[in-house]
Amino acid sequence: RDSSCLRVTDDLQSACEATFDAGRFTTGLYVGVAPDSDWAETGGATKACDDDTADDSCETAEWVKVRINTVKFLDPDSGDLTELVAGVAGSEALNSTFYGGVCRQALRSVTWTVIANNQNKISGVLADVVLTDVAESNSTTVPTVALQEFNIEYTAESFDMSYGVNAREYGNAVNMSRSGNPGYIQGLPLLSGTRDYTAGDTDTMVARVPGLEVMGSATDGMCPNVTRGALPTQSVEFGVDMMTGCMLSLTQSELATMCDDSETSPYIALNERVYASTGSSVYAPVFLNLTDTHVGMFGNADPLDVTQWLEIDIGTTTMGSWDKSELECSHLITSLNLKFLVAYVGSVDNPQAKIVSAHASYGREPVKFTVEGGSDATQNVMFTTTVSFIPYKGTEYKPYAPPAPPILFTMPYDVFYPFSINAAGGREVSYVVVGALVLLSSVALLVMGE
Repeated sequence: RDSSCLRVTDDLQSACEATFDAGRFTTGLYVGVAPDSDWAETGGATKACDDDTADDSCETAEWVKVRINTVKFLDPDSGDLTELVAGVAGSEALNSTFYGGVCRQALRSVTWTVIANNQNKISGVLADVVLTDVAESNSTTVPTVALQEFNIEYTAESFDMSYGVNAREYGNAVNMSRSGNPGYIQGLPLLSGTRDYTAGDTDTMVARVPGLEVMGSATDGMCPNVTRGALPTQSVEFGVDMMTGCMLSLTQSELATMCDDSETSPYIALNERVYASTGSSVYAPVFLNLTDTHVGMFGNADPLDVTQWLEIDIGTTTMGSWDKSELECSHLITSLNLKFLVAYVGSVDNPQAKIVSAHASYGREPVKFTVEGGSDATQNVMFTTTVSFIPYKGTEYKPYAPPAPPILFTMPYDVFYPFSINAAGGREVSYVVVGALVLLSSVALLVMGE
């Protein structure tokens, strides 16, 4: 689950060592390993796991201390994300300090990863922290405002979950998330995963937690430098159409290298998803590279049952070519378009959202280098990703009204059995006889009523 908030303060110096200090959200927290953990006692060797080393098992502890996994710094000006230090030593970089009107190394975001074992207990909690600098407001009448984000994810303890293994040996503890039961809930992550096509019929899905993600962008809209760590991502939420993208600054030679679908470019990578399913080698920009092979049909799709997952259909594209004389790339991949067909199934009173079709396609367009200024001149190229959820109209509820009954009713020919009626002319009953019998019956009922 993800959440965010805006911190508003009139005294940044005091808030810097309290509200913006990352330690209070990480190393100062304890988590109970089970619902019956004694909250009143966290001290002692058998009660709490206080050891910050990575090799302590703490098998008898009732509480585990949050440990630092990674610490990164977000430059507030450029938007670059750099790793400060990883592991337990990262706790030393968590202290925020106020100097020169700036709260340095203030908490920007924290992601807690809760690790569960096959005994339905929590074996550890890791924290990935992002720090930044928060500048004090220039006006005494305007407070300082800063954004903070908090995320929590759940994962299974590391053990051998090779394809085809009987997951009951591990208590069915596999990495997965849920976005509905069974149908998807609006706004929750779209479940996605990867299938090993070489494993035959005994494979399982490796689910992405919390769900499908596409490449994001920095705050300035420029594509991040692929040589400096991981690329930012944007979660795909069910039922929410979205468009995201970034601009990449390229020289003439870099554009030519990308156009020729060459792996020598740092911005190009082989789309293994296309290669595994079609055998075709498609080189796409790393910002548009799709690696997941399936999406969950329902919000509670089980990674251990591949029949609950739907393969993402992806088409082939035309190869690009560089025209040196015109300085033009004829078919450069500039967009990734994802479309999901949604149908509502089940009871009319409680319809459940289901993904019935998933399609991905690359968009190509001609890109001409028009900037003058020599070999060092650069030109911006836009790369976009679109996500669309299309409702299936064939499942709309249509009220049904049966036709009105006829005014003159009909009766079977033997309704007055054992009375004998002349049927020489067929099985049609004489209307005179029927009328007489009906009249006699009415008179008899009136007499009985008096």
